[in-house]
Amino acid sequence: LPIYRICVEMGIPIIAHSGPSRDVSQYAEPRAFAKTLKAFPELRLVLAHMGGGAWRQLLELAQAYPNAYFDCCEIMEWTGAPNAPTNHELAQLILDVGPERVMMGSDFPWYDIDHSVERVMELPLLSTEQKEALLGANAIRILGL
Repeated sequence: LPIYRICVEMGIPIIAHSGPSRDVSQYAEPRAFAKTLKAFPELRLVLAHMGGGAWRQLLELAQAYPNAYFDCCEIMEWTGAPNAPTNHELAQLILDVGPERVMMGSDFPWYDIDHSVERVMELPLLSTEQKEALLGANAIRILGL
């Protein structure tokens, strides 16, 4: 598609809605983006919500496509809900996909910002430096701000 080529040429990342809800709807699940990631390896594609209800697909996609990046803001607000990761599972997923590829708030900053920051800082397994990068430095680098 021409829009992907233009974004690559201009160095503009695309943020896409992934995981439309807490159920496992197929239309925006992470694996649906594999074809685009493969066809445009220079495209920076940010999957918002870390796949939502289909979050378990993220690791396979991240391992196959280094041009896939992830936003974790919305998924943080429903950890532990049906079909959602626990705090530990989310932290492990962030570590497994590469914490340098995950950012906060690029698509879904609708929650109380102070609470969202607290949620990140309370995640187990991640270092303080990794948490701080999730809250700002990663977005600056990935989005080219």
